Amino acid sequence: MLLQYNPVYKKEPVLVHDGKPLAESLVILEYIDETWKQNPLLPDDPYEKAKARFWSSYVDEKKAAQDAREILKTLEVEEIVGINLIDKVLMTKLDSWFDDFLEVPVIKECMPPRDKLLNHNKAFHRILTSAST
Repeated sequence: MLLQYNPVYKKEPVLVHDGKPLAESLVILEYIDETWKQNPLLPDDPYEKAKARFWSSYVDEKKAAQDAREILKTLEVEEIVGINLIDKVLMTKLDSWFDDFLEVPVIKECMPPRDKLLNHNKAFHRILTSAST
C-alpha cells in the first residue's frame, strides 16, 4: 500500500484523503489543519506553532537518518558477499554522494579502518555460511 500511495519517496507516514496521498509529518499536519479548521492540530500561537513544526521536522529527520543507516548496512553486506546492488554507471550521483559522505570529518573519525572492518565481516560471513551447509 505504501508503494501504491507514495511510490516516489516510499516514506511513512502517508495520509490518504479522497484517494490523494500526502507524505511527511509536517505536510500532513498542515493539511489536516487547513482541511478541518474546526479541529486544528497545530496551536494558534505562532511561537507554539513554530515549535510544533520544529519537532515534526526533527522526527522526520531522525527517521531519515535511521533509513540511511539501513541502506549503509545493505552496502556493507554487498561488499562482504561480493555482489553489487548499486550500478556506479547508472547511479553516478549516489556513488558520488557516498564517496563524499565517507570524507566528512566526523564520519572519518568514527569509522574503523575499512579493510579491517571488511576482513572481520567477511570472516563472520564465512562462519555463518559454513554453519548453514
